[in-house]
Amino acid sequence: MSHALFKASLFLIAGWLLHVAHSRFIDQMGKYASVMKITAISAWLAGLSLMAIPPLSGFYSKELVLKAAEDAHFTWGYTLGLLTAALTAAYTLRMLLRVFHLEPYEKHEGHEVHEAPGLMLWPYTILAVATLVLGLYWTGTARAISEAISDTLSVGEAVQLSVGLTESVIIALSLVGVTLLIVAGLYAAGVDFPGLIRRSTVARAIHDFLYDRWYINSIYYIVIVGGFAALASLLAIVDLGIDLFYHFAIPVLFALGAAGLRALHRGRTDYYMMLYLYFATALLLFLYLAWG
Repeated sequence: MSHALFKASLFLIAGWLLHVAHSRFIDQMGKYASVMKITAISAWLAGLSLMAIPPLSGFYSKELVLKAAEDAHFTWGYTLGLLTAALTAAYTLRMLLRVFHLEPYEKHEGHEVHEAPGLMLWPYTILAVATLVLGLYWTGTARAISEAISDTLSVGEAVQLSVGLTESVIIALSLVGVTLLIVAGLYAAGVDFPGLIRRSTVARAIHDFLYDRWYINSIYYIVIVGGFAALASLLAIVDLGIDLFYHFAIPVLFALGAAGLRALHRGRTDYYMMLYLYFATALLLFLYLAWG
């Protein structure tokens, strides 16, 4: 439920941003907070929850996932969870700063930038505020949800969904905090990221790889779309072969067979007797040669 609140809010906000920018590229967006204050506040609330910043609900739900991995001694899962938390904090802060507060990297003529209409504005605003309310009242809400799940599914003792200031929580918060400081510091220093990427062959290669979404789309189109297209072409050839067999080969073969049969039927008894004699002699000769 925690994940649904902030993710649904962010996706709805993204839909409105794509509309006003008339583009799906973040390079062509920027400084929207000056004209979309409610949307900016909603995005920050939902984004901070996604980054697992207390007291928003995303902090509690993400820490519980890490705690579950740690309690299960799933070291790889716990380590990947920490790294994912840091990466999530980095790209979410990057998105919030660039879309709402910094100048766009590329000039682009989109729609007139303005606040979303109420029919779209209020749903994602309510969802964003709900992630804060759920976080502020997490202890009581989590206990009620846990008991309801326990009673409904008959799983025995209710699972404890409280989060304390454990070593795991301190490590996760510290890692996310350091990541946020680095990202914010780089943007505050006015680092020319496009220029750095253009000047470095390695950075450009990594950028292109990530920009092309790990080539997953290309692989999908080549393997899945291209594969099914090739299969469809093959099936079309098979289908053509079946059509030719049924509509051309069979009629021709039957026509030839009928013509042959007509040639054999001459209406003369002596001819038929000679024909049967030849067939009988050939059959007897075959049987003799085959079985002695």
